[in-house]
Amino acid sequence: MKRKKDTITREGQDWSNWTDAARKNLANREATAEQVAAEPTLIRWLTVTAAERNITLRDVATELGVTYGYIAQLRLGVRKLASVSDEFVTKVAAFLGLPRISVLAACGRVRLDDFVSVPNLEQTIDSAFAFIERDKVWGGVMPVSLRGGDTQVKLFVIRLYEAATGKILIPFREQLPAEATQTGSVGRK
Repeated sequence: MKRKKDTITREGQDWSNWTDAARKNLANREATAEQVAAEPTLIRWLTVTAAERNITLRDVATELGVTYGYIAQLRLGVRKLASVSDEFVTKVAAFLGLPRISVLAACGRVRLDDFVSVPNLEQTIDSAFAFIERDKVWGGVMPVSLRGGDTQVKLFVIRLYEAATGKILIPFREQLPAEATQTGSVGRK
C-alpha cells in the first residue's frame, strides 16, 4: 500500500475516501427483502431482529456465543438448523424473547404432528365425505356416482362443501401431503 498526500492506493484503486467505499461495500452486502424472505424462519427472525436493533449478524453471533461463520453456514444451509444444539436454541430464544418451543419449531426440530396425530389422507377424505353424505341439505343432492369416485374428486367436493357451509371438515390441511393439493395426483380408489 502506497501513501500519497491524502490518497491511499492499493492495487491501483483510490481509497482516499475509504469510508464511502466501506459504506458501499456494506450496502452491497445487506440482504434484500426477497433474500430475507427466502431464508429459513429462524434465520429470518435473527436477521429482522438484528435490523430492528440496528446491529449486525456478527453482533448477533457474538451475543449467541457462536462465530459469524456458524451463522453464515446456517443461513446458507451448509449446516442444518435441525442439528443446532440445545444450548444454541436456548440462547436464541432468550435473544429473540420467544419461548424455546418456538425456536425448536423454527429449526424444524419440533413439528405440529409431534403434538397432534394427523390421520392418513384416505381416511381423512373418506371421513369428511361421509359427513357430507349425512348432511340433511347437501347429502340428498349429491350424486350417488361420487360415492365410489376418485379421491381427488372427493377432495374437490369436500372443499366446495367447506366453502358453501363455512364448516371445516379437513383440519390441519397444511399437514396433508403435497399431492393432496395438486389436481389429479392423489391415488384413485
